[in-house]
Amino acid sequence: MRPITGHNCQECYEVDQLIGGRLWTDVAADFPEYCHDVFPSLKPEAQNYYLPTWLVMGIDPESGGQGGSIEYALQRGDFSPLAFTADQRAAIFRWATEYWSSIKEPLPQKVVEGWPEKTI
Repeated sequence: MRPITGHNCQECYEVDQLIGGRLWTDVAADFPEYCHDVFPSLKPEAQNYYLPTWLVMGIDPESGGQGGSIEYALQRGDFSPLAFTADQRAAIFRWATEYWSSIKEPLPQKVVEGWPEKTI
C-alpha cells in the first residue's frame, strides 16, 4: 500500500518515509512529530489502518493536534462505520466520547448516529 499518501509532493514523500510500511503500534510508540497533522493526506486505506495510532495520540494531553484530525474526519463522515467491526466501532465511539468531553463540547449528532456504542 505504498505510498500511503494520495498526493505526490515533498511533504507526502516524507510522511511515507516516516510511517509508511510500519505497524500502527510502532508508529504510536514512536510518533514522528512531523506527522501530527498529516492524517488527511493519507489514502483512505492508510487512514483506516493508522486510525488507532491517531486515536492513541489524539487523547494524549501532550499530543500535537492528532485528535483534531480525527475530530474533523468523524464530523465530515470520512469513515464508514461499516468498514469496522462492532468492537472497533465501540472503541472509536468511546474515543469520540472522551475526546469531545476533553474539549468541553457536546458529541456531534453525526457521531452519535453513525457510531453506535456497544459494550466492549
